[in-house]
Amino acid sequence: MGTGWFIKLMNTIFNIHWTALTLWDNLADKEIPFTEKAAIAGVIIGFIESAIDHHKLVNRFAAWMSISTKYDDINLYSHFLNSRNIKQIHFKDFISGYIYQGNVESYWETDEIKEIVLRDVTVYENNSEDKRILDELYKLDIVYLSRPKDEVLIEIFNTAEL
Repeated sequence: MGTGWFIKLMNTIFNIHWTALTLWDNLADKEIPFTEKAAIAGVIIGFIESAIDHHKLVNRFAAWMSISTKYDDINLYSHFLNSRNIKQIHFKDFISGYIYQGNVESYWETDEIKEIVLRDVTVYENNSEDKRILDELYKLDIVYLSRPKDEVLIEIFNTAEL
């Protein structure tokens, strides 16, 4: 049908020799050739494998069996911020001395830097001698922060929901 027209068009324009899937020819008698069954099965298996990888089922199964304590193939920064329970954080910036409290929108890490976007942000500064007291400076709708990886600390300040 549409695929056949596309293949004919590609063959004509680029002088290539693709063949149309015979699946379209056999729809009337419900007969699907073996090679096309394998292609369809391959797509389905690909989706299943993608879901297994995305949900880290192999790692979870190994942890359940006490075979491994490996949590994932990604770095711990991404694993930590990707947790379902991590919503609002304190991003302590050692360069400016500010603390950004906000909801994690997105994040990225390289070997050198950590980047994060926070929404509904309150910015604090610690000016008192008692380091537990923070002075609220201002509020922001959204902020992008990029710092060398050794110059930040991320804290979860309300663990009651974890």
